[in-house]
Amino acid sequence: MENDFSSPVTYTIEAENGEIQEWTIIVTEATVGINAVSEKEFSIYPNPTNGRINIETNKQIKKITILNISGKIILETTNTEIDLSKQKTGTYFLKIETENDIFTEKIVVE
Repeated sequence: MENDFSSPVTYTIEAENGEIQEWTIIVTEATVGINAVSEKEFSIYPNPTNGRINIETNKQIKKITILNISGKIILETTNTEIDLSKQKTGTYFLKIETENDIFTEKIVVE
């Protein structure tokens, strides 16, 4: 059974103890505090890489985080030249935080 949440929907719920309550569900577009950032604002190369990556941007970087595929933090830095040559081959995630934005990119280490 599909529900149309384009307008508020009210459900009447009866608890095990017989108490009845009405709950109104209102669905809105989520904003999670991450602004849409154009890929043109960041240049990350080479990707795939043999270990060293460079980040070019005109934004002030607060923090760069490299995470492995499991989400474990491998490195935190503000340096725009990053050496991943000691990491195993595989997929990593690069998260760049600026004053107002967060940008995430997949990095492949060969």
